[in-house]
Amino acid sequence: SCQVDTDCSASAPICGDGNECRTDRCPATLGAEVCDGIDNDCDGIVDNGCATQCTRDDSPVVNFDDTCDSSCGMPVDGELFVPCGAVITMYGDHAFSGGAVVNGRIRVLPRTGATPTAGSLVIAAPTITVAGVIDANASGFNGGQGAGTSTCDGSGGGYGGQGGFGHTCMASGPVHGSATSRSVELGSGGANASSDSGGRGGGRVVLRAGTVTVSGSVEADGGRGTADDSFSEGGGGSGGGILLDATSRIDVSGVLSARGANGHSTGFAAAGGGGGRIKLFAPAGTMTGLARVDGGGGGTRGPFTGTAGASGTYFELF
Repeated sequence: SCQVDTDCSASAPICGDGNECRTDRCPATLGAEVCDGIDNDCDGIVDNGCATQCTRDDSPVVNFDDTCDSSCGMPVDGELFVPCGAVITMYGDHAFSGGAVVNGRIRVLPRTGATPTAGSLVIAAPTITVAGVIDANASGFNGGQGAGTSTCDGSGGGYGGQGGFGHTCMASGPVHGSATSRSVELGSGGANASSDSGGRGGGRVVLRAGTVTVSGSVEADGGRGTADDSFSEGGGGSGGGILLDATSRIDVSGVLSARGANGHSTGFAAAGGGGGRIKLFAPAGTMTGLARVDGGGGGTRGPFTGTAGASGTYFELF
């Protein structure tokens, strides 16, 4: 199993959307091509026909009515439009009076000690449409940090679900926060180990609008810990938090993902992170897409075993 391409070997170097190593970047389930950087119909061409779905622009440009500051960390007014093919980095709270359309990719800046307000992205606008990707994967708390981390080597971080137990551990990352409140948190990091770091938790994404439409994906999966194949390895980070909050309606036909990261099957093995929390609030809406809050799988090597993280929570109120 894998979380990112670097988890895979040279013989199958691509991490697919079903957490399997593949020789291509085709999705596990084929479908119509959309502007997401994946060959959805598996015809060998990525984002073909994209120009018919959105304005094609392969340069990293965002068309704000007003100028965004260099870090995109301060609110700006106007309209947010991320064109197909564009990739930008944002974090913090933003209000856009003209609406927000994401056809490309927004990468949420990971939280660090130098930038503690990062890891979270809040967008408020009259209408929000996500046909591309908002990527807050592994943007939350670092290994050994957060309310759901553990001090026992190789254990998984917890948030919506409890983190898995590292080998011989009697404690793991605890569940915290609420499944039904109108707020979400950053995912917690997996437990650090003797010479390895726990994986990052997933980030936090909040979309507040009159109407929210997601045909692409909003992702806040946890990240895997590091592994040097000696002694205990770093535990998987927990999934993060995704909140869609609309005053009129929400329609999701795409993917919302806040999964815990897998543990490692090297060294003394490591445990998986717990799933995160996904919440939808609106007077009306439809959810025909996927909501993923799975816990990460535990690693096993010989007599050493790390358990899987528990699933997180999904809540909708239409």
